[in-house]
Amino acid sequence: MLNCNLYASCLHLHMPCQTEWSDHGVVWKWSGELSDAGILDNNREFYEHDRFSELRYQLCDFLEVNKISASNEGIRRAARQDAEASRRNPHVKVAIVTTSDLVYGLTRMYELSGYESLWQTEIFGTRAEAEAWVKECVAARSTEITDVA
Repeated sequence: MLNCNLYASCLHLHMPCQTEWSDHGVVWKWSGELSDAGILDNNREFYEHDRFSELRYQLCDFLEVNKISASNEGIRRAARQDAEASRRNPHVKVAIVTTSDLVYGLTRMYELSGYESLWQTEIFGTRAEAEAWVKECVAARSTEITDVA
């Protein structure tokens, strides 16, 4: 498990989502309905974080999503916003956790949207795999920063 302190628990009208902030990023544990508004609300929260330039990861856990109303247009909009945000902080890694073929497909659509995000996105079948990858990425980035200093 990542060493995250519970910072906030958000319940959007659109969909329940637990948010955990750490020094290096955010974990979103989604449940219920995955909607455009829920995705875009969480993205806005990430971009507007007072330490956005220092954040290194998003871990999006979709294992408890049981309804998907996200649209193609909503996914493209999120991809465009992430591409723009990645110009301000190119060091973010995005870990998607899902066993749903539909969520996997939406993630691939996001990746192939035509917007060139500088963020690396990986899809995992388990939370443990995603957490291990995020820890590795954060550790590697910390080493890079130390080596430069």
